[in-house]
Amino acid sequence: MRLSVLGLLLLLLASACAIEGADQHPEANSELILDGYFKLAVPADANIPDDCFLGMPDDYGASAQDPFACVAHPFNQDDGARDPAFDYIRQLEQQGWSDFGGAANVFWVYRENNGDCRDKLYLAALISGDVDEVAKWGGPDERDMDWSKIDKAVYLFSPTVEGSCDQ
Repeated sequence: MRLSVLGLLLLLLASACAIEGADQHPEANSELILDGYFKLAVPADANIPDDCFLGMPDDYGASAQDPFACVAHPFNQDDGARDPAFDYIRQLEQQGWSDFGGAANVFWVYRENNGDCRDKLYLAALISGDVDEVAKWGGPDERDMDWSKIDKAVYLFSPTVEGSCDQ
């Protein structure tokens, strides 16, 4: 599985149509917590996996930096207009994060820190499923993907600090 610029562009285009209703939180059954960063309600149809990189190529998690957290949602190609990422962004905004931005399958928000620095939180959307189909995502073969073989969307949350926090 790869992070892909083109792969989520399609999902983002579809989900842009649904931003107006994205602040309505589906029934939550658990919370995703990354101490010092956020506490997010997770919809009942999603789960918080023990291993964020389960079912992904072995080298995929090698570039991930601690701390990070993830949540997995069932994937339904026809449900692209209801991207859970926008629900998470709204919840983060309610917790002091702002300046939402993004590119392709990665979103980010900022939170003021002390001194000349600020926290930056990345939210990356990935897909999981049949290895051969996932390998097509974001490449020239994406148009030939069999999306029925994609079973979940995984959202990774990874914070970092920008600037110098020294005072």
